[in-house]
Amino acid sequence: MYKALGLAALFIWLFSVTVALAQGPTESADTLPTPILPTTAYNYTNIALPDYFNSPQLLAADNTPGNNPLTNAGATLGRVLFYDKRLSANNTVACASCHHQANGFSDTNRLSLGFAGGLTGRNSMGLANARYYQNGAFFWDERAASLEIQTLRPIQDSVEMGLTLDELVAKVAAESYYPPLFEQAFG
Repeated sequence: MYKALGLAALFIWLFSVTVALAQGPTESADTLPTPILPTTAYNYTNIALPDYFNSPQLLAADNTPGNNPLTNAGATLGRVLFYDKRLSANNTVACASCHHQANGFSDTNRLSLGFAGGLTGRNSMGLANARYYQNGAFFWDERAASLEIQTLRPIQDSVEMGLTLDELVAKVAAESYYPPLFEQAFG
């Protein structure tokens, strides 16, 4: 009987710990560090690449929209957005939380961890060279037609980042460093 009670107590304790961990930590946006922005944008557009990046076959595969070319100001804005944990429901997860630069902007875990401790259905795809992915082939199941569409899906996913687009816009508008970045990127 004591053994059964001990097992029941252990089960209840494990269940309680699991529930507590699944809630995930919550951070106030006020306690998160403000990004340190460069006084001049980094040179993202004119980096020296090997000659094969200029081959006709590779240039033909570039899915960058003609009306949204790569600019230094746009890449700076993108980098700040990519690393900003404020863009999740509880200020704990950024795109970079699962897309690790050291791993080709992918996740080495079998399943990625969402903002409240939930697990995603798959691990995060690598984002290195995403501008050369075939249009219509973003996400493992190829459900996003373009990179521009793909970037909004994890933010709105109830497991990954948990925001609506209206909440996202409000969070971005509330930060003093975003308006100048958007102005520099889009005029």
